[in-house]
Amino acid sequence: MSKRRKKPRTSRNCAANNTDAPDSDLRLAPVADLKRILQKCSQPPPTLFEELDGKGPSWVSIKGLVHELGSVEAIDSLSIEPHCDPTFDWAGIPATDQKSIEQLLLLIEDSNINRFRDPEYETIMWRVTRALALDPARPLDRRTKPARKAAAIAWVALKANGQVGRRAATTTQDLWDAFGVGSCSALANDFAWSLLVKNLGPKEAGYCREMWWDEGSIPVASSELLHSRLRGRLLAQRERVLESIAARHADPGPVFPTTDGFAMKSRPTSVRWAYKGTSDEGRTMVSIALGELDDVELIAISVPDAHRLRDALDVALAASVKPI
Repeated sequence: MSKRRKKPRTSRNCAANNTDAPDSDLRLAPVADLKRILQKCSQPPPTLFEELDGKGPSWVSIKGLVHELGSVEAIDSLSIEPHCDPTFDWAGIPATDQKSIEQLLLLIEDSNINRFRDPEYETIMWRVTRALALDPARPLDRRTKPARKAAAIAWVALKANGQVGRRAATTTQDLWDAFGVGSCSALANDFAWSLLVKNLGPKEAGYCREMWWDEGSIPVASSELLHSRLRGRLLAQRERVLESIAARHADPGPVFPTTDGFAMKSRPTSVRWAYKGTSDEGRTMVSIALGELDDVELIAISVPDAHRLRDALDVALAASVKPI
């Protein structure tokens, strides 16, 4: 007596609140998915925040822009107008700190570190000084010579804009010499870290440091501290990301609309074998080998998905033939 097959089972590994989960009814699942794809194509492309939050293909590029500019909102509102403050902004700085900050500003001016640069860098150094002065952690209270603090401030402002380093016009040693101090690298990195924590929060700042600082880049997560030339490059990068998102969103992949609904294109292949094993995480998986011997493609699916695949094939084989 032949054993009766159970009716096609529902997907057991799809969360009920996952809008991209396949339909539990295998007979309706293909049409449901195709309708979803076409519906997504008819909607506006995802915003930068949605792409980042959903970890879409461009999320790493957007994350890098956030680390440079501070937030998705700053990416959206990015301007390339030069920063040009007529004077240092003392608003909010306690009167007890103003004398020491005036000393730092004079040291930066006397160093002539900006003599070959446009006035925008002077504004950026003022803003770095102000940001550190307003930081609740009070990094400027470090017990060291004012000249070392001033040199570290100048390093942060120039390094964040790619203006100091081995490949830049000003080397780090040139910078220390301009202030008449020895290496202030540790202090300068501490100042940069303070700005990063203040602008991104400790967790995201830690991720940023791990992601970028080993590459020699020192993001400060603030468009207010970036030169207009660098902001221009970041603006071009933002436009490339947006174009990529829009192009990907407009491409339905193998699905395309027709006069009487929609159709899909599939790539012919062959099934070689299937094998049940264990993943590196100890999870039981089913590997399926597809294609020709010299170009085998291996895919792995969970055991529940393997059962769903078997049932889906049964549904497909029992149905009438349709053009693909």
